[in-house]
Amino acid sequence: MREFAIWAAGRLRERPRRIPRLESIARTIYRPVVELKAEVVRSAEPIPFADLDRDAFRPIRPGQGFGRTLECAWLRIKGEAPADAPPGAVLLLGIRGEGLVLDAGGEVLDGVSTVWQQGDLPHGGGRFRPVRGAPTSGPIELYADIAYNGWLLYPYGRGVYDGARIAVRDDTAFGLYYDYLTLLVLAESTPDAVLARSLRAALDAAWSRLRTGDAAAARGELAGPLAQASESDFTYSAIGHGHLDQAWLWPIRETKRKAARTYARQLNNVAEHPGYVYGTSQPQQLAWMKAEQPAIYARLQRAVAERRIELQGSFWVETDTNLPGGESLVRQAIVGRRFLQEEFGLGDDDLRLCWLPDTFGYSGRCRRS
Repeated sequence: MREFAIWAAGRLRERPRRIPRLESIARTIYRPVVELKAEVVRSAEPIPFADLDRDAFRPIRPGQGFGRTLECAWLRIKGEAPADAPPGAVLLLGIRGEGLVLDAGGEVLDGVSTVWQQGDLPHGGGRFRPVRGAPTSGPIELYADIAYNGWLLYPYGRGVYDGARIAVRDDTAFGLYYDYLTLLVLAESTPDAVLARSLRAALDAAWSRLRTGDAAAARGELAGPLAQASESDFTYSAIGHGHLDQAWLWPIRETKRKAARTYARQLNNVAEHPGYVYGTSQPQQLAWMKAEQPAIYARLQRAVAERRIELQGSFWVETDTNLPGGESLVRQAIVGRRFLQEEFGLGDDDLRLCWLPDTFGYSGRCRRS
């Protein structure tokens, strides 16, 4: 735990001083309308939805823990939302950890996670995440298969239930939050001192406007810097990617659950954002979805056919290349290619990429004799 304390102290020292302002903006984005009740079933290992004992659930209050590192739990969220819920209503779920949200019939709705990784930017929902596809009016009954897998590299802390609610999003505050975040990141990272000073001045002017209660005017102060054209001729395009180790700091059963959460979330991103393309790289995880989450798998197949999900590489998993022999690596590619061809109709031209972004070892170069 000493290493964790040293790392955490360093992170606090590096935090830009304008971050508390950003956190203040975040608190204005969602206005709670109805608080929902929750019950929990805890277990050492995952329980399939079909095997849940509905009589085993016990009440859990916001702030209470649901498990320590690698322990499992199911939440049941129930309540009654107004039949005339205001426009923009969303269902927010708050957990310290990660989960897969299902409706009362077991259909997967969304993946949620508040797990933080190095390099992540702060989220406008704070401890809460919107659950896409969840009802926001009338009777509500949802289930969430949740887990807590530690803090980064450390088996520290515990899973906590922070609450569930129907809330209304203030779109002006939401836009201001991400405008402010974008320019703050640029101001703290650019080597151009003149640009950094001008951006900080704009951020300070926006904050002054916001303190008078005028969020729209605050966004106006940031509109100019955001619209400023880049002086660089460098352009790039990007495809989303969710790298997931097959076996790292958790058991294989957790990798399967993480894959389901990730795919559910990204399929919703694909549906919500017309220009968004997501890339996935390990056929083993797709095979798990075929066997254990057929509804997710069917959606994946449709998204691949529509060119909204890119299948990257041919290896069965993102393998290490130092310890395995050549025969093993060849079989990785053969088995992976065969699966992607048979399941997704890809041809040889679609499978020319070797995708190993985070392997823990690359083979040495051969010397010519």
